Amino acid sequence: MLVCLAFSGCTQRPPRAANFSAGVNAASSDVSGSARGVRPTSTMVLQKSLFLNHRVESLQFFADNSALAASTSAGRVCEWATQGWRRVHAFEQLDCTDTVVSPDGQTMYGVYINRGVTGRVVATGRRIMRCDDVGGNVSVMAVSHDGASLAVATGRVIKILDATTGRVERTLNCHSHAVRVLVWGPHDHSLFSGADDRTVVKSPLTSGARQLTLSFPAHIGAVSCSDDGRWIAVGGNDNDVRLYSGFTGKCMQVLSGHTDRVWSLAFTPDGNRLASGGADDTVRIWWVKGGPPLQTLSGWGGSVYSLAWSSDGRMLVGGTGDGSVRVWQ
Repeated sequence: MLVCLAFSGCTQRPPRAANFSAGVNAASSDVSGSARGVRPTSTMVLQKSLFLNHRVESLQFFADNSALAASTSAGRVCEWATQGWRRVHAFEQLDCTDTVVSPDGQTMYGVYINRGVTGRVVATGRRIMRCDDVGGNVSVMAVSHDGASLAVATGRVIKILDATTGRVERTLNCHSHAVRVLVWGPHDHSLFSGADDRTVVKSPLTSGARQLTLSFPAHIGAVSCSDDGRWIAVGGNDNDVRLYSGFTGKCMQVLSGHTDRVWSLAFTPDGNRLASGGADDTVRIWWVKGGPPLQTLSGWGGSVYSLAWSSDGRMLVGGTGDGSVRVWQ
């Protein structure tokens, strides 16, 4: 069943009462300082709370920061204009789960009947792609930065599909256990996969790229790569975040502070700050050159499963298991 709605001026559901607090013992989001490579000295403040009905699986700012797209575990996608946070699109694919949105916010992809993948235009609901069987139950998906390819994991096998035809373009067998995380590398030249074998593999997709295998001491919950490829961040159920060199695969830092497992990670576009979301009801913002967290954002009401920065690094959004999206600036 398919439900597609377009909004031109609807009002949002009233915010629920909640207790939000930003850490006051450290600093976070001085964009000019970050760009200069100087440790930032200002703090982020909660600006807005948005609500969906199911766990927020992914968040994506449009490239010009004009809108934010959120997808849920129940096949629902919502888009809000960042000016005034008016909802402009809502789309629900009731037979799908585990949805993701393309980087331009125009297309959503969902898993249906466990083994199939479908793609639809968010604004109209028109189907543009369908692959009825990818060879196994789909555990995770990721859309390439250019929107041309869709990576899907079925058990320990990764398949890369053409995002418009559903045709399998490549198959990767680089893990001994089930894959849980997929992240596209800079310029789509590589694909990062985190699996239950406690490794993260950087698989080259173009000539000249080199494969890397990173060992992690715990079950992996999140992986992120900086836009310039310098850093790979990995978090999991040992509550720590590890920073690896994107060039050598060497572990450079261990960031400790979370009191429960790490579910989400996101670098700022300049690669100088890293946000980590955990099951401890917090998001921590780190300076990649070292030191304690720049800021701890608290009061999320549950685990933070998704994070995204705006392209200018001034806004951070996080999505939780109860379907809330919170905007910090």
